[in-house]
Amino acid sequence: MIRRAASPHSCRPRPVPARCARLRLCAISVLALFAANAHAYIDPGSGSFLLQILLAAVVGAMFYLRQGIDAAKRLIGRLFGKKK
Repeated sequence: MIRRAASPHSCRPRPVPARCARLRLCAISVLALFAANAHAYIDPGSGSFLLQILLAAVVGAMFYLRQGIDAAKRLIGRLFGKKK
């Protein structure tokens, strides 16, 4: 059986050396710690859209939980209900 040497243009990704990974992590940490202020704001259109999403999530959760509570009550009623 003859084994061929792996070509330099192989499809397999090369592993990143630990030293290089630590250097990247340090660079990202330094950039995150010393970032300048953005002086950004949320315009009224975006703010109302976020409020609408939040309210829809709350109402949807209430509906979903109410359906579950009603199903649990029906199940308990069937299990422990009065027998004729």
